[in-house]
Amino acid sequence: MSMSERPLPMRALGWAALLLALLILSGWAPKTEARQGANPEWRVLETEHVRVIYPSDLEEAAGRAAQIAEGAYAFWSARLGPLPPSTRIALVLGDRSDVRRTERRLLPHEVLIVDLAWGLPRHPWASPWDGEQLLFLEIGRVLNETRAEGIARELRGIVGKLASPARLQPLWLREGLLYALGTEAFGEDPSTAMVVEGVARSGALPSLEELSVPLETGPWPPAALKARALGGAFLRYLQGIYGRDLIKRLHQAYAGGDPRALLGDPLGPLTGRSAAELYSEFLRWLQGEVAPTPSEGEPLPSPEGENYGLAWDPFGELLVYEHRDPRRGPQLRLLRRDGAQEKLVLGCRCFSPAWVDEDTIAYVKLSRTTDG
Repeated sequence: MSMSERPLPMRALGWAALLLALLILSGWAPKTEARQGANPEWRVLETEHVRVIYPSDLEEAAGRAAQIAEGAYAFWSARLGPLPPSTRIALVLGDRSDVRRTERRLLPHEVLIVDLAWGLPRHPWASPWDGEQLLFLEIGRVLNETRAEGIARELRGIVGKLASPARLQPLWLREGLLYALGTEAFGEDPSTAMVVEGVARSGALPSLEELSVPLETGPWPPAALKARALGGAFLRYLQGIYGRDLIKRLHQAYAGGDPRALLGDPLGPLTGRSAAELYSEFLRWLQGEVAPTPSEGEPLPSPEGENYGLAWDPFGELLVYEHRDPRRGPQLRLLRRDGAQEKLVLGCRCFSPAWVDEDTIAYVKLSRTTDG
């Protein structure tokens, strides 16, 4: 993979420089001189399918990000189909916060804005889901949500990217597709597997309609995580029955603007059976697969409030997470994979817990100073 670098000196203050970086995508850049003591200059690293825009102090991370993004593009294009040859995804890197996160802007260009937090660390104890998956899955989202073919591709010449019917996928398919295929690259994600196991044991099994609405229906898990976990498990179950190409055919039905998928049942034309019927069979299978709880029928801990920042220890047995509720306040908690021995670690506004090794947890702590 060939790469070329070219510096883009810019005097914009703070994150406002992103606006100028995005303008680079259309071939425009201001001619200014670098200034001593200013923010790091912005640079561009170009590869075949990605244009990485980054401040100079993230040069090492930019190189890794470009490699991950190109590998992700090869993976997703083989399973979903490629973007038009003229399309290059813009990946804007930054380090604005202590939380790793991403933001997509698909109009007028395919742009990913990513906060790397602590960069892209690769530690012997780190699960690949903890680092690479952020970029890897977001590249998959771009391909899944912007690809068009057939009639839909012709319409894009008239109405632009608004004619990207893949964006109309129900939530369980849009989120589940990424996870179901992502396991081929990373293996099973322990956090997502725990959601599937927990929901199956609880007996509170959501309907397919509930998994299609991006609204929170309970304290935990959040709607998107629940759709990703159960939707991904459902699609992997269907792959075992209808073949490994089922997900690609589902994506192509939307990318091609098939009205049977857009207005009706996306699984009907491909399987001859309704999605509701197949999902009911999947839930029965899932409950048979999940072992009974080890606590002889006692309910698993389900504290009121919200839980975030799930991170598994190096052995995938112990989970640390952020818990927040009005009664107990913000906390870091530990929980075994089987749902037993939940306990408080710290009572503080602590975020983004991560395992340094099997005995040490790092986290970000928010506190108020005397000046507020």
